[in-house]
Amino acid sequence: MRQSFGIVGKVAEVEKCRQDAGLRDRLRQVLHEVHPEVSFRLMNGGEPLRQRKKTWGGLQHRLSLLEREGIRLPRELGDADAVGIDDVVDAAAAAWSARRIHAGDERSFPEAPTQRDASGRIIAIRG
Repeated sequence: MRQSFGIVGKVAEVEKCRQDAGLRDRLRQVLHEVHPEVSFRLMNGGEPLRQRKKTWGGLQHRLSLLEREGIRLPRELGDADAVGIDDVVDAAAAAWSARRIHAGDERSFPEAPTQRDASGRIIAIRG
């Protein structure tokens, strides 16, 4: 619940960008929702990760999954160095899902989504 509340502002920002783009462009835009834990589970062969992301073991497992997928995080992040490490690792997992979506290799949860939002867009999590 806390995480859902925390992203409300970001969802509103995305929707404002869509609206500012104009109706014609908005109809061509497709938004994909991803969740890092879904991405990591897919990287882990569909199995849930046993350790929480804020533990040393959980962080190391996630980093090894990313590296296995060809995503190696740099030692220095420049201006983003103050960001929490779990947020950086989650962003990398979201990028992994974005790459899969772009390639057409993603999975959808639910597999055959039917639920729609108020604008008529399909609601699903991709990974």
